[in-house]
Amino acid sequence: MSFELGPCQVLYDNADVGATEGGVSIKMAEASADLKSDQSGSEPVDTIITGVSAVIECSLASIDLANFAFAHKASVVTDGNKQKVVIIPNVGMSLRDNAKKLIVKPYVNGIVTTDANKWFTFPLAGIKADEEVTYDVSTQRVIKVIFIAFASDTGEVAILGDETAS
Repeated sequence: MSFELGPCQVLYDNADVGATEGGVSIKMAEASADLKSDQSGSEPVDTIITGVSAVIECSLASIDLANFAFAHKASVVTDGNKQKVVIIPNVGMSLRDNAKKLIVKPYVNGIVTTDANKWFTFPLAGIKADEEVTYDVSTQRVIKVIFIAFASDTGEVAILGDETAS
């Protein structure tokens, strides 16, 4: 049996994105197209796979300027003791062209596992910000980040387990 439960570490471009709140969600789904004919009625005679999508969502627990900059593909501007992040529309920016490797490593017995057979690796993942910062007496503020996986130049969208296995 392989029952599992617990948090994970998220590495983007070999850097730990830090603590998360609310879990990390990995959603992978095959896209398809139905093939039909008038002679076969309204139901498909076949379904053809047209692709696979992988979306990884997490909320960064630390709402510092560095994490806002990370989520928005920006940088922190420092002027003495003053800092800011300027968010621009990024219209026309390719998420794939700026994508980096994303690795999700689960915790086992309270520590990040070094067993690569348990890892999820996404060779090319682009970042999309999606935060909603709430100010109230009981909601922890977080920065939601969505990673969208793209097929690498060799065709891999995701690698489950040890990517070095041949």
